Amino acid sequence: FLGDSYTEQSGARTLGESLLPGGVISYAWTALDTAFDFVNRGIGGQRSDQILARVDPAYALDDQDYTHILAGRNDISQGIATAVTLANVKTMVDKSLARNQIVFLGTPHACNEAYYTARPGSMALEVALLAGIRALAIATPGVILVDYAADFNGTDGYGPASRLSDGIHSSRAGAMVEGRTLARALKSLVNTRGDWREAAFDDTRNCLTNPLWA
Repeated sequence: FLGDSYTEQSGARTLGESLLPGGVISYAWTALDTAFDFVNRGIGGQRSDQILARVDPAYALDDQDYTHILAGRNDISQGIATAVTLANVKTMVDKSLARNQIVFLGTPHACNEAYYTARPGSMALEVALLAGIRALAIATPGVILVDYAADFNGTDGYGPASRLSDGIHSSRAGAMVEGRTLARALKSLVNTRGDWREAAFDDTRNCLTNPLWA
């Protein structure tokens, strides 16, 4: 899992550590019956170019079949042109595909209204970035879109207060929504030990069908 603080705060660094309560990866990992291994390489505050600079070193350390990329929030915060951000993201995708990996490409969820008010022009950057990421995922074989923003954002385009902890990052409720989004994307590519987590309606750990995870 490559990214910024959205990734860093979404779960443990590795399976050897305690999972962060309320983390996106934690919820997906539990919902899918702990059926995938992962390494969390999110670093808070990083722009897409800084995440890109870590791609090759990360691949030298990890032997993975899949790469999850979630970048762009800090580019928007710093007013980086969308074309620059998308070029960095595409390079990450291309590097991953060149290593015969399946790529999960995420869309960053929205922040609260105050975030955009304090940063004139940031909403336009966000709309353009989301459209670009979605188009890249659709047009590129081997890339699976994980559309966090579509499931997380409110109808007004902002992040709902109940889903945000500080106006920017996911609260526990927000992480439940994104955990379900991630689990659905991963589900067809992992081998769970059974369907009971998805089928058990009263299992509160199941974020795919249980309304408690909505």
